[in-house]
Amino acid sequence: MRRRAPEERVDPFHYDQLLAELEPIRRKAARWALDHMDRIGHIPTRPLETLHDRAQDLWRPLLAIAEAVGGDWTDRAERAALQLAGVQPQDNSLGVRLLASIQSMFEREQTERLSSETIIHALAESEDSPWPDRLPSTTVQLARLLAPFGIRPTIVYRSRTQVSRGYLSRDFADAFARYLPRIGFHEPGRAPS
Repeated sequence: MRRRAPEERVDPFHYDQLLAELEPIRRKAARWALDHMDRIGHIPTRPLETLHDRAQDLWRPLLAIAEAVGGDWTDRAERAALQLAGVQPQDNSLGVRLLASIQSMFEREQTERLSSETIIHALAESEDSPWPDRLPSTTVQLARLLAPFGIRPTIVYRSRTQVSRGYLSRDFADAFARYLPRIGFHEPGRAPS
């Protein structure tokens, strides 16, 4: 789930209109739960301190399922729990801080492209690094941190002997607008509007 942009409108969702379409999914989910019930009951989940006790109790089974499925499902489930509970992502969350740092890099360098290595190096060299213990130190870690915002690496530099992967400023425009609205974002070389 992504934060709704200020100008976006959302139509109300009516669950009862989809009951027939959702029936096959409900049956599959019930079957999966029966097959994995013993395992799920013993999976420890980390508490989401920003939720009150009752909400934590209600979300525990879903977080255990996400943990059992693996991959990035635990993080996705935790974000969903916080959003559905009305808890907005903090401006100091790792992903949002990373977006703010990258936005500064694009503006400081007055460029439309940054290689992954350049971003990692700049984050490591930053004297006021907001997350020294969780700093992305590989291109894969950087890509994983940016993936929830819909940002993927691409080829940014090409020479006869080398290809560099990284990020284009235009690929961040949506995330900057959604998560850094107070700062705003403008294309390098243009004044903010």
